[in-house]
Amino acid sequence: MMEITPIIINLMTKNKFNKMFLQNILFISTILFMSTMGNMWLEQSNIYFFVFQDKFCLLIILMTLWINSIIIMNIKNNKTSMLMILMFMIIMTLSSSNIFTFYIWFEMSLLPLFIIIFWWGKTKERTNASMYMLMYTIMGSLPLLWSMFFMMKLNFSLEWDLLINNKVNINSFIIYWNMTIAFLVKIPLYGFHSWLPKAHVEAPVYGSMILASVVLKLGSMGLMRTSLMMMSTLTNKFNSIIIYLSITGITFISLMCITLIDLKIIVAYSSVVHMGVATISLLTLFKWGLSGAMLMFIAHGLCSSLMFFIVNTIYERTNSRIMMFNKSLINMEPKLSILWFLACIYNMGAPISLNFISELMMTNTIINWLNLSTLMLIMINIFSSVYSIQLFLFTSHGSNFKTFLKPIKMNEFLIIMLHITPLISMSINSWLWITKF
Repeated sequence: MMEITPIIINLMTKNKFNKMFLQNILFISTILFMSTMGNMWLEQSNIYFFVFQDKFCLLIILMTLWINSIIIMNIKNNKTSMLMILMFMIIMTLSSSNIFTFYIWFEMSLLPLFIIIFWWGKTKERTNASMYMLMYTIMGSLPLLWSMFFMMKLNFSLEWDLLINNKVNINSFIIYWNMTIAFLVKIPLYGFHSWLPKAHVEAPVYGSMILASVVLKLGSMGLMRTSLMMMSTLTNKFNSIIIYLSITGITFISLMCITLIDLKIIVAYSSVVHMGVATISLLTLFKWGLSGAMLMFIAHGLCSSLMFFIVNTIYERTNSRIMMFNKSLINMEPKLSILWFLACIYNMGAPISLNFISELMMTNTIINWLNLSTLMLIMINIFSSVYSIQLFLFTSHGSNFKTFLKPIKMNEFLIIMLHITPLISMSINSWLWITKF
């Protein structure tokens, strides 16, 4: 046994990617250990005054580290630095103690994402996609910058803790809209979602993975904090307007996914559906709704990243993302077909999955807040199940038009399993999520 151990360590550290992956796993374990100490490690230093942490923020940070660790295994060495810069900016955004630093890091995270889409995309449409994303997010964030000066004049502080505890009473629709539109664009909610499918289609696979799993959650965390900060009668009225419009739009998008034929576009629009339902649950400002939305952020982050990677794995073998040209997967790659089946049923929210638990909590919250939404929520769930089942059936069965040009690599199976294993383990222990959150 003593002779085998050095050999295993040498094999793990021989490859640079495996060594970096091992280092990131150790870093995640360190963060988990320190988080159980009640932030005592921060309170003993001056850095405590510049870091904002809660249980939701910490979970997104851990998912950021996990997804980046997985992505690093599958990219070239010269692209690792850009992803590490993006990961650092995301962590700094989530850990910002006041709105101003949150806004600065929030906008700076666009630059690495713009580079990933514009320089590393493969088609000519990447220019339009990157400019769509840049203009949508910048124009949506400028009103937030103006509103921060108003908040500073009103409260003499921009600290999250102070503003959330004092419950700022805002009676102006313009100020409310300026504070929320930046985050609604980033999520993105229905009506502001045009840039997301374009960015997903033109971005490389690791760009789509990190965009779906982590970057979209920045807008959700910002919206959750501003909603808790502006809890007033008029704010609830404004939230209801957004909820009415959003639930109607999400119903149409979920129906539209059934008619699409591009695998990557279907996964991109399904992200809009899941994030939209989570945003509606968040805007109800119920504790059960906030917890359900947070579980959806975690489940969606892992599941959508997994689906984008599997779609790219199929695309690299057939050179096509069209559903009709990617058939008979169960005959060509039975193991990949089983993993694709697991990804699809998790995406549709099958029972015992983490998606199912989160959708159950969110549906209960939304129906209690608005009884008239019951029919539309049923339609959304039905349509989501239909296009998820359709994704699996159309690609796994039938006569194959194209054959795989090369077999699936072991490294790709490892990346898929590193997505599925956390999903299964969290789903089995889903009762812990309900009791703790």
